[in-house]
Amino acid sequence: MLPMGNPAVNASISVMQAVPEKWRALLDQFEDVLAVNIFIVDTAGRVVVPLGNKGAQGGLGSSFLKKTFAFDWDAQNSVVLANFEQGDAYLQVVDPFDLHVFAVPVAPADDQIHFYLVVGPMMLSSPWPDEKYLALARQLAVADDGFLEDIHSVAQMSVAVVGAILDLLAEVLKDVIGLELEKQKLHNVALGSGVVRPEIIDAAQDIFVEIQQDELLVTILDSAIKMANAQGGSIMVFDDESQEFTIRVSRGLEKKKNIMQARIKMGEGIAGLAAKGKVPLFINGTDCDEALRPFLKRPEIKHSIVIPLVVDEKVIGVLNLCTKSENNDAAAEHIVQDVHQLSRFITTALHSL
Repeated sequence: MLPMGNPAVNASISVMQAVPEKWRALLDQFEDVLAVNIFIVDTAGRVVVPLGNKGAQGGLGSSFLKKTFAFDWDAQNSVVLANFEQGDAYLQVVDPFDLHVFAVPVAPADDQIHFYLVVGPMMLSSPWPDEKYLALARQLAVADDGFLEDIHSVAQMSVAVVGAILDLLAEVLKDVIGLELEKQKLHNVALGSGVVRPEIIDAAQDIFVEIQQDELLVTILDSAIKMANAQGGSIMVFDDESQEFTIRVSRGLEKKKNIMQARIKMGEGIAGLAAKGKVPLFINGTDCDEALRPFLKRPEIKHSIVIPLVVDEKVIGVLNLCTKSENNDAAAEHIVQDVHQLSRFITTALHSL
């Protein structure tokens, strides 16, 4: 863990403390989509961005943060990170009701941990019967009139979805902090120089934003491919000027010019149809809607998932996942549901930059 005197940590903290409501508003967007509490602590567990309104009022299962996870908000305003166990990429703690809380490390610029995103509680398995919850609640002396309502408000997600979402949350926060620090640097350059024109500052900022977006898109695609057990995929973005979709990032696709430079209009091809209808399309071999069969021109693709990315009723892109294996489960019902759930989070992530 970094000492609080580390300049990079201090810069990140000052960015958050300058406009705290901005960071809470950013986390609120993801809370609305995921229905789970998200807040930020420093490496000592001290709260930097507190619970949102829903959590502060006891919603989204936040009562368990104090009842069974012993997060002492009133006395010390901190989370004891030592109670968490180290996982592959983040810390995790589980309470007696099998509810999970994660602490995701965030390293904005120097590969050193500056903050932890604390996410939870959430269920990673099927809910227990109410009687079992009540019996244990009485045993632990945490039963009250609102206990069952509280337990029913806890979000349920698959392990695969949670892993993808935690990775993306950390990437989004890292990118947004990076953007704010870059804006601050550019502003300082403008103040300290009489020769740097405002339009040059704006252009430099736009380039940095585009780089951050590309990095986020790669993380999004990698997470979706891993979660769906797919073998490749792409993210296409919609250009308002040309009114066409083009591939922005891809994995596992042949680097053929006709594929990588394809330009698709709304309603054209499988991706265009999914975008126009704002509905996901799931294709299992040739077992698909009759209207899609003329577009199945790549027999090596056995299964595919095509999901439009929609923000405020506007399609901003299309996520494509595919596999060439006959026996792959990428089109299984639970995978389809997980990817669809992830797509809602993805649109919020893209909209945050």
